[in-house]
Amino acid sequence: DQDTLRESCRLATMIKCNQDEVATLFELMGLSLIPLPDISDSVSLLKAIEELRLQLGLDAIMVTRSEKGCMIASRRGSAIGNPVPLDSLGLCTSVVSDPVGAGDATSAVLLVGWLHAWPIDRIAETANRLGAFVASRPGATPEIPSDFFGHSK
Repeated sequence: DQDTLRESCRLATMIKCNQDEVATLFELMGLSLIPLPDISDSVSLLKAIEELRLQLGLDAIMVTRSEKGCMIASRRGSAIGNPVPLDSLGLCTSVVSDPVGAGDATSAVLLVGWLHAWPIDRIAETANRLGAFVASRPGATPEIPSDFFGHSK
């Protein structure tokens, strides 16, 4: 319900949601952003989540957009992560095997990157790479090659 959601947001410092959930979040929170953002327009959506972040007093909001990659609005800046074709990694196939866990992987990168004070664009790039890798493997928690993060800037 709306009260539980508001209290959860008040206690949070960051939120991660997918592109469908962000529109629901605006509606349930009754926030003053009308019209609701066009989730297919990256620039419009990024502006909307930045406004949402400010209204909720959060450090960061990450929105995952499946094969379009993630975007982040934060007090340290914003980034629209570029999609990562699976076959471009050199580690994966070009076929999505199992998307379960990809969103969790991007969330993990947001937390690790934030705690290590990475630039926001590095967080978005690394999150997209790891999300793509996880989606290319069966199961939600595939083994990640030891040199995987060595590929990030």
